[in-house]
Amino acid sequence: VVGDGVMKKQLTDKFNETRFFGNIPNEEVVNLLHCTKFIISSSIIEGMPYSVLEAMMCGVVPILSDIYGHRDIVINGSNGLIFQSKADCINKLFYSQIMSDCEYNRMSGNAIDTIKNLMNLKQRNLTNFFNNIL
Repeated sequence: VVGDGVMKKQLTDKFNETRFFGNIPNEEVVNLLHCTKFIISSSIIEGMPYSVLEAMMCGVVPILSDIYGHRDIVINGSNGLIFQSKADCINKLFYSQIMSDCEYNRMSGNAIDTIKNLMNLKQRNLTNFFNNIL
């Protein structure tokens, strides 16, 4: 787990088998992402989930709560997994542990493609914007 939050102490005590990195430099985050398979976010409200986008850019498959900011970037079963309840989250976490390498690689590749497509769309929109005002 990367980052600090108000629940870090409570979570560290409850999940002592989990490694909590705390706040680390961005370069170290990128190194961690390249050896990470999944990112989990149970946010109840989200604008643009930059940490998820950064992870997807590295091929990390997201497992995300079913909210607007997450549904804007993830198609359930294609480039990540979306859960709708605590029980569904547990099911998705279990599934993430038994999915085939082939399926994981497909989702990971789709996650990368999603970010590439978003970057290309942003570039086209910026180019069109500046071409229209000049």
